[in-house]
Amino acid sequence: MGARGRMSIDEEAALWVARLQSSDATNADRAAFAKWQDSDPRHAAAYAELRALWGNLAEIRIKSPRKRRVQATGAVLVVALALLFGPELALRLRADATAPVGQVVHMTLPDGSRLDLDSGAAVVLDFDGHKRQVQVLRGTVFAEVVPDTQRPFLIQADALTAKAVGTRYGTSETGVIVTEGTVEVSTTAETLTLHAGEAADLEDNHLSARTADADAVAWRDGQLVFSSRPLSQVLEVLARYRHGRILLLNDRAAGRPVSGVFDLTDTDAALTALADSLGLSVTRLPGLTLLR
Repeated sequence: MGARGRMSIDEEAALWVARLQSSDATNADRAAFAKWQDSDPRHAAAYAELRALWGNLAEIRIKSPRKRRVQATGAVLVVALALLFGPELALRLRADATAPVGQVVHMTLPDGSRLDLDSGAAVVLDFDGHKRQVQVLRGTVFAEVVPDTQRPFLIQADALTAKAVGTRYGTSETGVIVTEGTVEVSTTAETLTLHAGEAADLEDNHLSARTADADAVAWRDGQLVFSSRPLSQVLEVLARYRHGRILLLNDRAAGRPVSGVFDLTDTDAALTALADSLGLSVTRLPGLTLLR
């Protein structure tokens, strides 16, 4: 389970209970649960206990007030975790690694390759003696691949598959960028070969090649770099690095060009700088930032 470092076994078990009892639980969820349950004897015990609490949510018939409080507390934990992680639940249960919002995660893979996860990214890893594969569940990743001609390095992101032997390239659900070496990018309909300094975008299931924007991978160094980008696009990027929404209430400012280098870990400072330079005001509310 990808969130192991941040959750206790009881919390993981609670998430599994909530997920498997939901109406949209899939066979993939059940297979992932079986893998989690078999990986540690404590998992099965924790799940069984919380599953029993879930079953008693609608009817608590224990005479002892103290036991009733304990059971109710456990039930509340299950429900609270389910509500807290809501849309994230299935993704977090499947992922082997995730990047928190507003942070970049650098990791070394089993083969020695390096994988960088952009803010909010989540991946599943599948490495053994015959294959090297990264499945991107969400977000953007960048790989520095250790050469291995016997095991091509595959990154799958939605409809895209990017295949390399030893190179440096980034992948998301909508495109690929190559900074070193050669990458074969494919969908079910077509295949492109990209070289260093090239990128490909996926739109309407069609791949189109272009010159890569070197600033597009500045996030790996904790920076967001913009060169004459419309404010509306800049705000969309900043929103990926913070919780809550950003709402621009000044239509005339939406298309104004923005250039600058910002620290992706401090989007509040970036928004203040943008507002000051464009003559806008910033209003911060819980879960919402307004520019006008």
